[in-house]
Amino acid sequence: MTLCFAVLLQSCPGVLHQCHILASEMVHFIHQMQYYITFEVLECSWDELWNKVQQAQDLDHIITAHEVFLDTIISRCLLDSNSRSLLNQLRAIFNQIIEFQSAQDSLYRSALRSSACGCSTTSRRRRGRPRASGA
Repeated sequence: MTLCFAVLLQSCPGVLHQCHILASEMVHFIHQMQYYITFEVLECSWDELWNKVQQAQDLDHIITAHEVFLDTIISRCLLDSNSRSLLNQLRAIFNQIIEFQSAQDSLYRSALRSSACGCSTTSRRRRGRPRASGA
């Protein structure tokens, strides 16, 4: 007798709740990284560049300001050689997030397939059985 995934999922709501909490924390982490890059790095660096361009006296000042802008972005986005270790750690975290999401998707797809075809038949068979005389 094969165990239905949907029944298995219903029998372990604590595990599913913990998975949901972990997934929520992972999404929060990704949003924080996105916020940091968008507003703390790009927005602030753009503002600094714009101010320097406004104060520039010639094209050389603008080119220098742009080079500083690019170097600042690369550094603050952890893409420079000084941040290589931290970037590798972040990549490892992102890889774990992707693996978790893939495993969770696979589990849910299996449960949906199982509930759509196998479990409905099993539950109908159980309902159709006559009850024992003492129950």
